[in-house]
Amino acid sequence: TKAVLSRWGIFVMMYQFHKIDPYDWFCLHYTIASGDPHSQFSITNTGVLQTRKALDREMQSFYNLVITVNDLALPPMSRFTSTTQVSIILLDVNDCPPSFTSQTTAYIQENTPVDTLVFRAQASDADSGPNSYVEYSLKAPFGNKFSVGNIDGGVVLLGELDREEMANYSLTIVATDKGEPPLSSSMEVTMIVLDVNDNTPSFSQNIYDTEIEENTLSGADVLQVFASDADEGTNGQIRFSIAGGNANSDFRIDSVTGVISVAKLLDRETRSVYSLLVQAADRGSSPRVDHATVNIVLLDVNDCVPVFELSPYSVSILENLKVAQYSLRVKATDRGSPPKSTAVKVLISVLDVNDNAPRFSKIFSATVPENAPVGFTVTRVTTTDEDAGANAISRYSISDASLPFIIHPSTGDITISRPLNREDTDHYIAKVSAHDSGWTVSTDVTIFVTDVNDNAPKFSKPSYYLDYPELTEVGSIVTQVSATDPDEGFNGKIFYFIRSQTEHFRINSSSGEIFIKQQLRYQNSSGHNNINVNRHSFIVTASDRGIKPLMSETTVIINVVDSNDNPPTFESSFYFTPVTKSVKVGTTLLKVTAHDHKDFGLNSEIEYAVSGGNSSSKFRLDKQTGSVTVASSLTADTNKVYLLEITASDKGNPPLSAKTTVKIAVTEENHHTPEFSQNQVTVTVSEGLTVGTAIRTLSARDKDKDKQMNGLVTYNISSGNDDGLFSINSQTGVLSLAKPLDYETKQKHELRVSATDGGWIAKTSYVTVNVLVTDYLHHQPSDRTGVCGIRTGPGICSCVQPHHPGSRLRFSSCHRQCHFNCDPGGY
Repeated sequence: TKAVLSRWGIFVMMYQFHKIDPYDWFCLHYTIASGDPHSQFSITNTGVLQTRKALDREMQSFYNLVITVNDLALPPMSRFTSTTQVSIILLDVNDCPPSFTSQTTAYIQENTPVDTLVFRAQASDADSGPNSYVEYSLKAPFGNKFSVGNIDGGVVLLGELDREEMANYSLTIVATDKGEPPLSSSMEVTMIVLDVNDNTPSFSQNIYDTEIEENTLSGADVLQVFASDADEGTNGQIRFSIAGGNANSDFRIDSVTGVISVAKLLDRETRSVYSLLVQAADRGSSPRVDHATVNIVLLDVNDCVPVFELSPYSVSILENLKVAQYSLRVKATDRGSPPKSTAVKVLISVLDVNDNAPRFSKIFSATVPENAPVGFTVTRVTTTDEDAGANAISRYSISDASLPFIIHPSTGDITISRPLNREDTDHYIAKVSAHDSGWTVSTDVTIFVTDVNDNAPKFSKPSYYLDYPELTEVGSIVTQVSATDPDEGFNGKIFYFIRSQTEHFRINSSSGEIFIKQQLRYQNSSGHNNINVNRHSFIVTASDRGIKPLMSETTVIINVVDSNDNPPTFESSFYFTPVTKSVKVGTTLLKVTAHDHKDFGLNSEIEYAVSGGNSSSKFRLDKQTGSVTVASSLTADTNKVYLLEITASDKGNPPLSAKTTVKIAVTEENHHTPEFSQNQVTVTVSEGLTVGTAIRTLSARDKDKDKQMNGLVTYNISSGNDDGLFSINSQTGVLSLAKPLDYETKQKHELRVSATDGGWIAKTSYVTVNVLVTDYLHHQPSDRTGVCGIRTGPGICSCVQPHHPGSRLRFSSCHRQCHFNCDPGGY
């Protein structure tokens, strides 16, 4: 196999074959048997394999030739042939520049956000290896609006676009391979900015003023408004409309040209001025609009003839004139061009003189009950007149139509026209007029409305609800109910009483004040059927003192509420925690907790606050949870101790509070874990060991220098002590017996003891302690000899008793070294 550069030309020797025929005087003949369909190779008689044409790796990168060689011995039938296979791999030469495959046009909305990918350039290189790696760049970036990704070819928007300033950009993107030397190609990409409806139509002027004659024909043009929109397409197409001031549709506007024309016949005498609100709207998906005002003043045309108010006119004059009747003709002419005129006939008649006015016969007044029906006659007024005939006849009227009275025009009877209500108005003054044919006189008629008990007392509230504190003194006022009665006298006088039974409250019948009869106490429970035992409800009645009294009722609900008489209590009067100097800001160190179990509601809700010791604001306290967190760096506070005073306050009125102290010690980093000298300890004890006796002292060493915190070791039994038989001194590590042992129950106890340092992030190690229990006392009567043994550890004391079936055992001590005596009962 031979590797050949792809750019090799013709007749380049690639390989040479050597003969190994022992009869070297024979000549050899070489041929390419297969693998070269396009005759790109040749082989000489000396075995040299050569190229006949320029090779191109991008067209074919691998050749597999079969070479045949035969000798030229005679006769030909005796010739020998040999075959070999030659594999040729063409190595790449950077002879192909990158070729772009992406589009040359891109479309971008003008409101595209900065840093958005708007186009991706793609180019390929037919070469291989580094020769095919393509990098992209922009040639002279246009106004710093775009950038291209060096590797991915992504074109990113760097600055905001405005199609109205520039509608398209032409970018030259260069693709360069990484061959030696590098080849490159470029592509022109047109970035077309698509319009967004971001411009509002704008009128050429805000106010248009024009004048037209009132006889302008329908369809005639008045004026043309103009507006422009910087957008393009439908976003820039403007449509005009009249948005206001044209209620009668007297004008129309061409929606495209903006020409305003007359739609109906106009009449200045009906309307002389128009103020049209013209709207210009683009045709974007969310249209933008602008408005302008068009003021049109109608000029007068002399199109109306003068009109007299009456035709004819009739006038009456006093009878002392000589002529009985006059007939005049009056002409009216305007000053128009040409002038227009009209005439009217005026008749003047002479009439009798009415020279005496009517006179009322007396001063009138009356009373009427407020429940008098409509139509009831209250009183009658009368007049006299010295004239005769029609001049002596009076007609009556009441000028104030708002009064609930009417008067008969002929008889003078005053009657009720609508229901009366003394509580609204207790008297009326009616101005009554008397008219004859020429005179009018008036008088005041006073009408008094008397009271009827027609109003029940009315409470100021339909119900009274209030929260009332517990343990208030007997006789204290709880609340006051109030009712009013608009009636007068006894009809409007009110007294109160409690209609329903109540053992806790009484009421003042005159004032409506409600007092406590016996002390109330808040109860944190509900009665039967979930009834609120702290809620007291009763009915108060208000009655007037009329002959037939009227009454009304209201419900009073008094809710006994808890008094804030218990301050919060902290779970601990002192809290302590170490913390390393490198603790992160925001880390929670500990949580203080206070309770107010005796109060309820807001009186039991607690908030926390730092009331002292935090002047440097190193710590923050959550007022709801009581969590203490780090507020600022503690790096410079090593070995410093902070004493925070924390106050817990309830939400009562007034609030009660309690205080506690939080001690925070800032330490170095906790580098070392406590270490026991061995991983497992075995100790043997007797089951008769006295409770409280020390069994073994366990000791762990911590290499941290700070023996008050990081190096301070505490001990604990973490497992194996479920029955609580053992205890350990947390400071000294002394393991002691806490409860009696029983060999017969358990002979081995495996305890896991932990040693924990006092670091902020504590470190712990463990040791296994095996406690072996030995037997202390064991009785087993012999079934034959009557001999029993008392095991006491190192020594044995034996007792002998003859065997008598059915007899009681008797014991005696017999061993010299025995320190025990057996009494007859076996003790």
